Amino acid sequence: MRVGACVVIGLLCLFVLCQLVTLLLLVRRRKQQPIKYRGVWLLLLSGTGMMLSFSWYTLFLAYEIDRAGTDEDAAGASPAHSLRQYFCGDWQWILLICNGSIMGGYFVRSFRILKIFHDHTAWRSPLSLQHQLNVEQVTVDGGGAPVLLSSSTSNVALLSMNLGARKLSSRIYNERKMIVMLLVLLGLLAAVKAIMDAAGLPLQYPGFGCSGPSDYGWLAVDGAEVLLMLLAIWMLRAIRDDYGISTELSSVCVIFIVCSLGFLASILLRRSDVAHIFGGGAALSEESYLEFQAALWAARDLAMFFTSMTWPLIQSYYNSFPPLWSNCDALCSLDTLLKDIVCIQYFRNYLMSVNRVEWILSWVEMELFKDLEDPLAGGDPEALAAQARRIYDKYIAPGAELEVHLSPSTVHLVTREMQGETTIACFEEAQAELFQLMEAEFPRFLSSPSCEACLHELEKEEMLRDVLEQSGMI
Repeated sequence: MRVGACVVIGLLCLFVLCQLVTLLLLVRRRKQQPIKYRGVWLLLLSGTGMMLSFSWYTLFLAYEIDRAGTDEDAAGASPAHSLRQYFCGDWQWILLICNGSIMGGYFVRSFRILKIFHDHTAWRSPLSLQHQLNVEQVTVDGGGAPVLLSSSTSNVALLSMNLGARKLSSRIYNERKMIVMLLVLLGLLAAVKAIMDAAGLPLQYPGFGCSGPSDYGWLAVDGAEVLLMLLAIWMLRAIRDDYGISTELSSVCVIFIVCSLGFLASILLRRSDVAHIFGGGAALSEESYLEFQAALWAARDLAMFFTSMTWPLIQSYYNSFPPLWSNCDALCSLDTLLKDIVCIQYFRNYLMSVNRVEWILSWVEMELFKDLEDPLAGGDPEALAAQARRIYDKYIAPGAELEVHLSPSTVHLVTREMQGETTIACFEEAQAELFQLMEAEFPRFLSSPSCEACLHELEKEEMLRDVLEQSGMI
């Protein structure tokens, strides 16, 4: 065996070992994010298909390298010829199922996340907050008992009302259903191949010495695949990138597009008429064409395995993911509102309408300032002082761009802190006074259109979170 073939087989063994370890660790970490959000068993099916497909193409590449330069038997029955016939026989079934599991795994995962976001983010409450605030009505609490809400009822009580009577959609997209869908797709694919083989029209992959569809047929198939991947990328734009799933699926689509374009180019350059048009040289030789095909698809499987298996596994060890979904309880008080990013955005919009937006802007910046490392714990005192001075000049200093008009005693206290050694607690008094100002404005916010829009957004977030929980994704 030639040295090049030995090197390829050695790399194959190393990569397959790494892939096996990755798949085992995925199963072990299946309850951790972002693995759970993707579905570990769907990942396992796709990952196994990638590993087998990568092994197949790499073995064929090693075979082509070892075969180069050897003489064919005059009778046409050389070991190389027999090996190629073996690749065109039962291994075509293996290759078909592997690629089907790869494509099918991505299809059902994309289908699930698209359906969840389409069905449940488009949901709208049948009773708007405006109707609840302006009309006396009888509602039902979580236990089913009627509760009369009069026009004098506190808005806070309305907003914190139990939403337990709301029923979820019966279509829960759990992983078991998705696996059944994938197995059905693979069964249909196998049936199509069996029918075509029986009819004398074998469904085989080109480029490996196998009979099958013409070059033009594969040009049409890969052209359709490129268009399908572009459509998938466009549809995935509407999906929120929770745990990086939209980025992952879009990246996989880009990998498919690059490989399909490379495959199309190799088919065209193999034809002498096309090669003459583009380069004026000879057409791509059969050996170069076969080696390019095997290397291209092996690289595709390796890139997708890292994107969908290895990177989420690394994130499960080194990244901590905060809660991503809001709920209506965030509107119960100002304290809970300021802990929710969605509520903060709508509260900011309300304060802009009443010309008080500097309250929330300064409070948030002071809160972020407290996350800086204290010089007593090894932080940079100059950087801390610079940030403190920037906040002071922007919000507190007399004549500041967004002056918050705090009490003279608070301004004096903060000014004295700026003149001394800066600590992370230098804005505590100012932040406490800002909280009191916003708390006085909070009841008026609850009866505003901004709060109505906020409640509707929170209800959609709750619905989405409930569906994801029942689907086993979070």
